[in-house]
Amino acid sequence: MARTRRLALAFALVALAALPLAAKDKFPIQITVKDEAGAAVGDARISLTAESGEAFTLSGTSDAKGGYAGSLPDFSRVYRLSVSKEGFVPFEQPLDFVAQKIEAGMTAQLVVTLTTPKGPTAEQLYNEGVAAIQQRDLATAEAKLRQALELKPGLAQGWMALSMVLADDKRWQESLDACDKALAATPDQPALLRIRFEALDKLGRTDEATAALDVLVAKAPSAETAVLVFNQGAQATNHGDLALAQHRFEQALTLDPSLYQAHAALAELHIRAKSYDAALAELDKALALSPKNVRALERKVEVLKALGKKDEAAAAEKQLADLKASG
Repeated sequence: MARTRRLALAFALVALAALPLAAKDKFPIQITVKDEAGAAVGDARISLTAESGEAFTLSGTSDAKGGYAGSLPDFSRVYRLSVSKEGFVPFEQPLDFVAQKIEAGMTAQLVVTLTTPKGPTAEQLYNEGVAAIQQRDLATAEAKLRQALELKPGLAQGWMALSMVLADDKRWQESLDACDKALAATPDQPALLRIRFEALDKLGRTDEATAALDVLVAKAPSAETAVLVFNQGAQATNHGDLALAQHRFEQALTLDPSLYQAHAALAELHIRAKSYDAALAELDKALALSPKNVRALERKVEVLKALGKKDEAAAAEKQLADLKASG
């Protein structure tokens, strides 16, 4: 005959009647989730995590009647019970079975009553957070957004806004964590893909950052993305990875053909390789887009001299002198 022990737990837990105990389940636990009116709450997220000893987590969701059943490895440790659902205040409390004299062969049966928030809704708090961002009051913005997300963990725009606030504060790991939660709901959001790349890049996770940038190029090809691609090419140049640098500069031009800086950067790579004809072609493209680019014109003079094109070099030098004289 199965035995039930009443758990003297504060807050929202009360004992239920015992159910028959399967012989194989020596440490069963049964949970019923209700709202304040006593109605069953289905699809509530439930987890029980051991607070000591060998790692163990039991998790799942309540059924249409608010019920959830599982089995623990023992009743000798303290477990942390967490229950949450959007629109309710998350519930969390430790379960000390030893203190309650729960033993093998007994069924621990609980009712969790989820309460509704008494105050602003998640959406109201989110809007207050956005207003604070617009006022550049980022401390208030973060506080409001975290409150909103505590009430509604699935609020994707809340995670996105929080990720932006944290990135602005250069808290890159926290920003990445918030960004990934937002991306779980909106995987192709360009702003989130940009934040994810930037966070990984700043954290020094180079391979992951490169992969994230490739995703951004595929999902959000734009002039803004071209700048990020160009910047990674510049970093690759500084680190001596000239193949990646050339790939990124060419990729940036595919995204934004008006990005004259990429032509100039490709010219520098060709100069390093003493491929002066290729360098000259890139410099001419850069100057076509940015005719008053003094640096590009200086490099053109040097390349023309290296190619032995004295007359063209002289003409370019005169053009350079006129450009400098014009201010």
